[in-house]
Amino acid sequence: MSRLIKKPIIIPSNVKLSIQNDGNFYKIEAKGPKGTVTKNIRNDVEIKQNGSNLTFAYNGNDISKKPMLGTTYRILSSMIEGVVNGYTKTLTLFGVGYKAALKGKNIEFEIGLSHPVIFPLPSNIDVKIEQTKLIFSSCDKEILGLTVQKIRDLKKPDVYRGKGFRFEGENPIRKTGKKTAAK
Repeated sequence: MSRLIKKPIIIPSNVKLSIQNDGNFYKIEAKGPKGTVTKNIRNDVEIKQNGSNLTFAYNGNDISKKPMLGTTYRILSSMIEGVVNGYTKTLTLFGVGYKAALKGKNIEFEIGLSHPVIFPLPSNIDVKIEQTKLIFSSCDKEILGLTVQKIRDLKKPDVYRGKGFRFEGENPIRKTGKKTAAK
């Protein structure tokens, strides 16, 4: 059993959390100063709200449902953390002539292809572009991570030249290329 569930999640005073049981799922909505996050989570774990504390209990004897204890705890704690502080991820674009520009709610990339690549952003993600650095921010950790990964998949770092998108602090593996044969 997860040790996390022994420790309750404390809900800050500026966060409004609503939990509704819809059949096999909990519909959870967290509202805070940074925005609103809504998730549907299976009700394998019993969630109890006592004032400003969230406690968890395992309901049932089915062992296949036990892994959801820690998962449910982390999903709820990241929802509360997101609406209070928000999350940010940074991508850096490496390559001569590679550019990114914000056009409305889309990002237009020039990444060495014969045409510009237009990437539509989800509604709850904000982006700030500083030359070759793209800073993404959102209150939803899951959608932020998926969006940044989809953008990185457009042009992964090349193993020979290092061109492409990199996460902040990432040093991709570089290969030396072909060497002349010694005679």
